[in-house]
Amino acid sequence: MSTAVLVREARGHWVGEVAPSMRAAGHRVVLLAPPMDAAERAALEGVVDDVVALDDVHDPEAVAAKVREIDGGALAGLFTGSDGAIASTAHAAELLGVARCPASVFALCANKFAVREALAAAGL
Repeated sequence: MSTAVLVREARGHWVGEVAPSMRAAGHRVVLLAPPMDAAERAALEGVVDDVVALDDVHDPEAVAAKVREIDGGALAGLFTGSDGAIASTAHAAELLGVARCPASVFALCANKFAVREALAAAGL
């Protein structure tokens, strides 16, 4: 069974909305998130198959290393619904060989001034 890893930086509803679809597609769903209390971990039981703590989910190298430990060699993909973790998650996906969009695109999109400059340079 392949593993879908969800990277979360803070509590949010998106994990509960995304995980069931990934499970229905036949993937084991693992949540990679900063350490959490027992009550929050208990609330995630049944939503995801496992919760793995990582102090800094914004560190692409640390995320990639942790995913290598937990994916069992069958990584389906690395996903996030956390705005602040999009660029670092994309960079980690590049390091793991499962990226679909360059991390540089997400980093650019997080900077409105840089987006305006890129659009102007493209004549848009």
